[in-house]
Amino acid sequence: MAVESMVEAPAHESGPYKRKLRLTGVGLILLAGAYLWTAVSYGVSVEGGTVEAGAAPFFMGSALIMLSVILIIGAARQSPAESKTTQERRAEVKKASLFFVSLVGYAVLVAVIGFIAATLVSVAGMLRFFFGYSVRRMILYSGALTLLCYLIFDLALGVNLP
Repeated sequence: MAVESMVEAPAHESGPYKRKLRLTGVGLILLAGAYLWTAVSYGVSVEGGTVEAGAAPFFMGSALIMLSVILIIGAARQSPAESKTTQERRAEVKKASLFFVSLVGYAVLVAVIGFIAATLVSVAGMLRFFFGYSVRRMILYSGALTLLCYLIFDLALGVNLP
């Protein structure tokens, strides 16, 4: 491992980094607000066993706002001693980008091989690659999550899964 990777980021780098995190959080809140506005126009009711088109986007937009607020608070509370090295931040960005690509791949897989197979394969891959689960735990958890999703969406909500 190179010596540079073990050295903390300079103190002057911490301020701009925190500012970028806060700006990112504010930008995500604005995006989520537009998302919520659109969701509400579709209808958000979950009454009588019928879920309107805007319900899922509404809940996802709400979650995005909460996570963005956590990002902003975390950036404000981070001390310079806790700041990460440039290499650590690059590794986090790379991992987040790969996670996004895997979600896009999941969406494509659902269209090609169906919901159950795509969920099983995608969750297994994510557990192994991103979290380092053993093969046994990966199979167990991906199977359990796939079954849970099937029970919720197909049986409980009556959603026709591809």
